[in-house]
This record gives sequence, C-alpha cells and structure tokens, in this order.
Amino acid sequence: SAFIDAGSVEEKASNISFDQIRVSTGVAFAWLTPIGPLGIYAATPLVKKSTDKTKTIEFTLGTSF
Repeated sequence: SAFIDAGSVEEKASNISFDQIRVSTGVAFAWLTPIGPLGIYAATPLVKKSTDKTKTIEFTLGTSF
C-alpha cells in the first residue's frame, strides 16, 4: 500500500503550528507469518527540517499500534 504521513510532536497542544508539521510518503508491505505480522516500510520525507533524523527503510515484526 502507499501512504502519506504527517505529524508534529509538541509539549503542549497549544504549541502546534503548521510550520512545524513534517510530511513523508512511501510504500508499505505486510505479511502475516507464523511468528507474527512482518512489515517493510520505505519512505521519503517531503517536508523536513535540517536537524531531523530520518529513516528510509524500516522492518517491523509483531503487532503495530
């Protein structure tokens, strides 16, 4: 599946501003294996700050929340 993700982390909800929101897009693949769900995600940032730490590919094993 393809996705677009946007969000921001702030100490207080009143501190949220649109210029702080980060946006990324990517693709995700999921398989239900005998040891649990396996996910592979590939993403690239569309909106980021120079100080952000980003990941391009991520693997997960187990349920997500």
